[in-house]
Formats: sequence, structure tokens, C-alpha cells
Amino acid sequence: MNKSEYNNNLIHVSAPGRIVLGGEHQDYFNLPVISAGISLRIEIRGKLLSKPIIQLRLHNMHRTLNIPLQFPIPYRFRRSYLQSGLNNIHRAGYKIPGFEAEVISKIPRNAGLSSSSALCVAWAKFLLHISSSNLNDNTDPQKIAGWAHKFEVAEFNEPGGKQDQLATALGGINYIKFPVNQPAEIEPIKLDKNLTLVIGHSLIRKNTLKTILRIRRQVADALTQLRGAPKLDYLKELNEEDIPNGREYQTLRGVLRIRDLTQQMKNALMSNQPQYKWGELIQKQHSILRDNLRLSIPRIERMVSNAVNAGAFGAKINGSGEGGCMFALCHKDETDQVAKAIEKAQGSPFIVHIDEGVRLEKNNSSL
Repeated sequence: MNKSEYNNNLIHVSAPGRIVLGGEHQDYFNLPVISAGISLRIEIRGKLLSKPIIQLRLHNMHRTLNIPLQFPIPYRFRRSYLQSGLNNIHRAGYKIPGFEAEVISKIPRNAGLSSSSALCVAWAKFLLHISSSNLNDNTDPQKIAGWAHKFEVAEFNEPGGKQDQLATALGGINYIKFPVNQPAEIEPIKLDKNLTLVIGHSLIRKNTLKTILRIRRQVADALTQLRGAPKLDYLKELNEEDIPNGREYQTLRGVLRIRDLTQQMKNALMSNQPQYKWGELIQKQHSILRDNLRLSIPRIERMVSNAVNAGAFGAKINGSGEGGCMFALCHKDETDQVAKAIEKAQGSPFIVHIDEGVRLEKNNSSL
């Protein structure tokens, strides 16, 4: 769409990327996490058309899609999230009109910042808004996250949990619990205003699906050896002291350690403990992700080390690992030197703040 084509009927939604302060590789085991929406966002702007077609401009991919409204819409690729969203909304009984829209993202792709989940959350908000006049900006973000999980995970039988969709739909910092067959339990957390985050992108692509499948398999195998079956309930009952020594139990031990550290981090954040304490807990999680889950790579190790040496309270790999991003928690006065230190380690730094979740934008001016 050209700038001149925008008018007062423009629908404009946005959603944030996310980081994991505590609890990497925990949500799909139904264990708690602490995650946060960040100020790198994806935006979708669109308006109605009089013809039964959807015209999409994907700016970051330099692609245009023309999708006739003939259901079910076929999937050209395994992860056809936009088409999946249309099919899911249609199957639920909503009438989708023709429209044109553009998608613009500031969230690096394949970097561990949930760019795909942010897309699905924003897409769910956009489709629900454009398809029904009784759904507005007050739509429950947990329900939007549920739609996004259908678009991204359930539709393609992928192994991921629900953390990413919830984090980007809710925004802010949240301690999230995942009771079985029940809605997630959300507990908001405030961050000291003097603290900020510096994200470092390693510029090395990661394979999220492969990594998740490896972690799940290793934990399942260890539980089967230990308890005779890979029941997730065991992960809530077991203590680290219950785990025998041996390489085959290394990943399981790491998952349990991260479980306990996530609870410690929640307590530290809720009780206003000193900033260095939060950094220590972040740093401990990174060590476990590196040593037990084997998720780090040499460049990210240099980025983490440089950030801490430059004054960050703590730093850790973010996302599924084996590439992608890390982040550093630091005082707002230290952000520039931490960013420069990450850059010296061949990373691409982004200074970000905690941001709100998915929203219907009020300002309809052009991008």
C-alpha cells in the first residue's frame, strides 16, 4: 500500500518480541517461566477491500501474497502461519472479508525473540478485529495467545509450549504457570526503572524445532530410566538430589536446576532484592543452559562475557539456543558500554525496554 492509500478505516495492530528472564525450555514441560515483552515490535496495517481476496505485503521478506478467500486455504510451506490463521478463524465461524495489509517487523527473525509468535499474535488480533464488529481492543490477551498458539503450533503438530504467545500477547514481565488442562496463571512483575536490557544478536541462525525435540527426548529418556515412564508430573516432584550422576541425566538435571532458579528469580524480583542478585541468577541460568543443556556457542559465550565485564549485572542466552540471541541486564547508565562490548564480540546489539503486549494502535498515520 502507498501512503496515499491510508484512510480512517485503517486497522493497525502491533505486538512485541519477547525475552525469557527465567525458565528457558520449561513451558513445554508445564513448568513456570518468567518472560517479558520488549520494545522490538511487529506491526500489521490493513483496510477492507470490496473483492474476496487478501493482498499482503511482507516488507521484511520483500514478498507480496495474494490469497483468494477460498477455504480451506492450502499451505505452500510447513509453517504457513498467515494461511493457518485464516483457516483457523474461518473454521471457528467468523466471516473474513477481503482486505489488503502490510506486515513490518523490527524483531530479528530466527533469533530467539519470538518473531513468529509475535506475528501470530498480531495476526490473530488483526483477523478478530476485521472479522467481527463486536470484538475490540479489550479482547482478552490470553484468548489472543490461544488463537496464536493454534496458528503456530497446534495446526502443524509442533512441540512448542504456550509461553511465547502469552508473553507477546500480555507484554510486561510475567511469572507464568501452566496448570494441566487449565488456563495459564499470570502474575505480573515490575522491574526497577533504573534497569534496562541490551540484546545481542549472534547473527547465527538456530534450529528451534530440532533443539526442542532434542531436549524433550533427552528428558523423556532420563525419566524413563529413573521412574519407568516420561510423565511430566515427575518434573514437579523430583529434586536435583534424586538424579544419579551420569551423562544420560545431564539434561534432566539442568531442567530441574532451571526450575528451581526460576522460582528464586521470581522471589528476588517480587521482594526487591538487590539488582546484582537478579544478575547472579541470570548468570547461573546461562551456565546451566551452556553446560547441562549444551545450548551455547562460542560467539554467544564471548558476548555474554564481554557484557558482564562491561558492567552488566548478568547475561544469558535467550530462546531455544544454539544460535540466535543473548541479553544483558544492566543499569541504564551502563547500556552504551555494554552494547559496545557485545559489538566487539561480533554481536549486533539492541538497547530495549520492557513493553506492553498486543494492541490496537490509535495512531493511524503511515509508517
